[in-house]
Amino acid sequence: MIEAIIEKTTGRFKVRSLWDDLIVPTLRPFLTQRFAFATLIMFVFLSLVANVIGPDFSAFSFSDFRPSALVEQADRFSSQVQKAWFQVRNTQSRIVGEVWRLKEDLYGRLDYHLINMLFRSYQQSAEEQGAKKQAKGDKKR
Repeated sequence: MIEAIIEKTTGRFKVRSLWDDLIVPTLRPFLTQRFAFATLIMFVFLSLVANVIGPDFSAFSFSDFRPSALVEQADRFSSQVQKAWFQVRNTQSRIVGEVWRLKEDLYGRLDYHLINMLFRSYQQSAEEQGAKKQAKGDKKR
């Protein structure tokens, strides 16, 4: 205790270590129960996903791990990804085309109804003005 009081009052600096200053504060949040449980849940989820869509390792033999076989598998996988991407892009372009056609149809219908409303409004105002002129003409007589 005396040494601690002397260290704090004399102003001598404590020897700092990388472990105490950087590593322990970085690892401390990872050592909680919450993080351990989340890690367990994530591990279970990833193992289930790998089991469902991952490769079946029992179907592999040692010849499948030759460099030429690995290149063939990578080429096959990349062609499958390319085909799937082409299908996605094709579907996207069809959807964009349909949305564009729907938008044009909607705009056409709106234009049609707006023009009809304008013509009706014009016709009504023309009839009202004609009726006013006729009423003024009847008053003058």
